[in-house]
Amino acid sequence: FEMDQITSFLKTQTKLQLVEHVVAAGACLYLASKIKEKGVANFFTDLAVGLVKVVPGAQNLVDSETDKIVGKLAESIAQHDLDLRRFNTLPSKGVSEEELLELLKAMRGAETDFQTGRAFGGIYNDHHELNKMIVAAENIFHDSNGLFPTIFPGLRKMETEVIRMAANLLHGDANVVGSLTTGGTESILCAIKAYREKAEKERGVIRPELIFPDTAHPAFAKACDLFKVKMVILPVRDTDRRVDPNTVKAAINANTIAIVASAPTYPHGVVDPIEEIGSIAEKMNIPFHVDACLGGFHLPFLTKLGLFTKKFDFAVPGVTSMTADLHKYGMGPKGTAVLLYRNSDLRKYQFYTTGYWAGGLYASPSMTGSRAGGSIAGAWATMVFLGDEGYMAASKLMFGTLQQLASGISAIPGLKLITQPDACCIAFVGEGFDALQVADLMEKRGWKNCNRMQKPACVQLQVAHRSKFDVAQFLVDLAETTAVVRADPKAAGEGMAAIYSMAEKIPASSGITDRILKGYLDVMYR
Repeated sequence: FEMDQITSFLKTQTKLQLVEHVVAAGACLYLASKIKEKGVANFFTDLAVGLVKVVPGAQNLVDSETDKIVGKLAESIAQHDLDLRRFNTLPSKGVSEEELLELLKAMRGAETDFQTGRAFGGIYNDHHELNKMIVAAENIFHDSNGLFPTIFPGLRKMETEVIRMAANLLHGDANVVGSLTTGGTESILCAIKAYREKAEKERGVIRPELIFPDTAHPAFAKACDLFKVKMVILPVRDTDRRVDPNTVKAAINANTIAIVASAPTYPHGVVDPIEEIGSIAEKMNIPFHVDACLGGFHLPFLTKLGLFTKKFDFAVPGVTSMTADLHKYGMGPKGTAVLLYRNSDLRKYQFYTTGYWAGGLYASPSMTGSRAGGSIAGAWATMVFLGDEGYMAASKLMFGTLQQLASGISAIPGLKLITQPDACCIAFVGEGFDALQVADLMEKRGWKNCNRMQKPACVQLQVAHRSKFDVAQFLVDLAETTAVVRADPKAAGEGMAAIYSMAEKIPASSGITDRILKGYLDVMYR
């Protein structure tokens, strides 16, 4: 239109009509921005969910079905309750040492599935001599506190040495610094907090965005939720379950505070293309975090053994930070992990300091205040006790088990690896049937180490240093349960497979899955 035509048109409109035009134009712009933000499919899915909620009786029906699912979960949890003395109030008189020890032994003895190697439980080793050493180290420092490094100088020595050993293991130079944390989640929270602060103070970013694949650990989503960072979640390739570097590059904008990739991913055990993404990050001057919570203390030794050849750590110039969990493949005590930065200029954004408090000047290096000295001592003792030789032997054993599972699963009719794994985890799907039904039947046979994944639905196993895990028997039972499900796709009945199948079909915006999961947590910790 010519400007004079627009002017003539506006002159014919009343004030009310002009307001209507402005409102309509604003609504169109708003809808366009939402469609761009969510994508066409997600936008209209959310719209449909919103419309269903206003249909009379629809919300009551949804609530009723959700409560039924939470009820089923409560029943499954109740099956694990222990028939032992309960303490809901403080005993009027302290319990004797003898009775306490008997109670503790009874509670530990209830872990039948775990002790026989049929349940994983997030425990990565059963190395008897190592565990004795960890217990001894933790006992010596059980009453010490990492918040006071000058009062407990031994803790500071051990902590800085753990960080230095981890940095050298991951090809860090003398400038690489870090922190000891309570686990991967705390490490990730610290890193994202640091990158948000860096982007705001150095580039003026006030609407921060974090780019990560949908296979990255949910702790990144938690960090975004806590620190008000927009999640830019990318799909991975169907062919190999890795994120495409070109997709990453296309997602970068002026608000990007960092890029995330995994080494390896938890769902499928594959290492994202770190070198390619690192090159993009370096050229575009965007921080790049590698989540090696799983592989940080495993991949370096597979590399030394010639079983893994890709670069994934600080050997890649674009990598600016890494997470590596000692309490996973580092085989250390629970509650120990390492977060590393390329230099101290990055790490300073992680620190919290304040001078306003009436109690004095306060400085904290991570999310916690007080830190258990026993855990620091246990982490240090683990690394020094095992040494290069011990980690090499453990990595060789675990990789051998992974390969044995890969070949065994591939040989079972109807099962197919979702991709060839690099390390730590392996996942498979059913051809023409739901593999989650197989996981339910395996659980009925006592195997509690078949983890249910989604998007796509598959079954995953983590391979750790567990001597009691009988690979041969596992594969026999897996072949038999697979044959049962192939003959009858609903053979497992309404177990976790049904819940996962339903959850995958429910739009996230509906809030139904969120309500079910929070209901589960509420029941679990009553």
